[in-house]
Amino acid sequence: MILKQFSPETLAVNICGLIPPRGWSGLPEGLRFLDPGICSTSADFPIYAPESLPLGPTQVKGLLAQFSQLARECRDPGELLGLRQGLAEDFYSGTSLAVMSELRDRASGTHEDQPLTQALVQAQTILCLAWVIEESVGDIVRLEEDLAGQWQRFTSNLGLDEADQEAGDRLTALSGPLSPPSPEMAGLPKPLLIESLLAFIPPRSALFTADEELRSSWEDFGLAFRPAQAQDLAALPLGGLTQAGTWLAKAPGYVLAMSRREPAGKPWLKAERLVVFAKL
Repeated sequence: MILKQFSPETLAVNICGLIPPRGWSGLPEGLRFLDPGICSTSADFPIYAPESLPLGPTQVKGLLAQFSQLARECRDPGELLGLRQGLAEDFYSGTSLAVMSELRDRASGTHEDQPLTQALVQAQTILCLAWVIEESVGDIVRLEEDLAGQWQRFTSNLGLDEADQEAGDRLTALSGPLSPPSPEMAGLPKPLLIESLLAFIPPRSALFTADEELRSSWEDFGLAFRPAQAQDLAALPLGGLTQAGTWLAKAPGYVLAMSRREPAGKPWLKAERLVVFAKL
């Protein structure tokens, strides 16, 4: 479902990721997940598809193929994060990120892009990488859950006694479970992800999060949250929130990306943004 018919004032976008977690039906009604040019009409969850992206479908497909190949070659999806330093600081260098410069040149037809176009291409590329990492982590979580369910059914069908179960547990411990990466390794650094998301989220949109660690980091950085009032909830494009469990804050985009000053060449970080934090 592409929501181009929604005006910015009635849009609420998740700010902590691009793919809903399993059981996403518990999220607030009306919440959207930004599509960086990947889903088209195929998404089975509510998305917001920006009308204008610097990289078109062919370029995005090339990015996904590159990143997906890296994901398959990595022993741990967290290894993909080795790209983040280059994406954040040295996007147009030759070496390992040469393919990104090539895609940029193909998209624009020139080797002399304007700085704003370069910055937007970089942001969209980072979001594509974030998508692949989130998908890879989700695949591991689903696999572990499926294996656990199969083992439970297996032991139930065989009628294993307590000693057999203990032996199975020891075998699992020796072989090592398919544990998902730790939270800090399960995606791109939050400041980098937020900065990239804000490049394509209209300034008057609400930014939603239920991530308590992110809220704590923002507060440590100086962001002040206040409890939501009834009139606040009535004005938000989100349903199912309560006054007792919802807090609001406003800050320029660069502050949400945990920068003390606006980065050069990224004008979308100037605008003041509304953040909605809710305990789910």
